[in-house]
Amino acid sequence: MSTDKIITSTRKLPAFKNLDLCDSTNWADLIIRSGDQDELVISGPAGIVSRIQTRVENETLIIRLGGSLLDKVQDALTTSLTRKKITYHLTVSQLESIELCGLIRLDTSGLESGKPFIRQLNPWAIPVRISPPIRE
Repeated sequence: MSTDKIITSTRKLPAFKNLDLCDSTNWADLIIRSGDQDELVISGPAGIVSRIQTRVENETLIIRLGGSLLDKVQDALTTSLTRKKITYHLTVSQLESIELCGLIRLDTSGLESGKPFIRQLNPWAIPVRISPPIRE
C-alpha cells in the first residue's frame, strides 16, 4: 500500500472531557461536533494515519503521532513543502477543554452546548470558526 494513498480510520472512544492534540509535523484540520457517542474519524495519507496514536488518560483524549526512530527523524526534517494534510472529525458528548500544539485549524461550530476552554500551546495553531473566544 502506498503511504500517500488517502485512507480513513474510525476510532470508537471511551468517555472523556478534555482533548490534547499535538502534531508539529503535519497540517491538521480538527472539526468538532456534538453527538451521543464519542468517536474520532481520521483522514489522510496511509503512512501518517497508521502512525496516529489515541488514548484516553485521566478523562483526556490524547492524540499524538507515533512511529519508529526513522519516522521521527523524517518528521524533524519536514518543511512546509513536504507537510501532509490530516483531517480529524471528532464527535463528543461532552468537552470541557482543548489543548492544541501544531499547525491546526480548529472548527467548533458544530458544538451544541458547553463551550470548551481552548488553549494554544504554540503560535502555530490556527483557530478557524471557533465558537468561544480563545483564552491564554
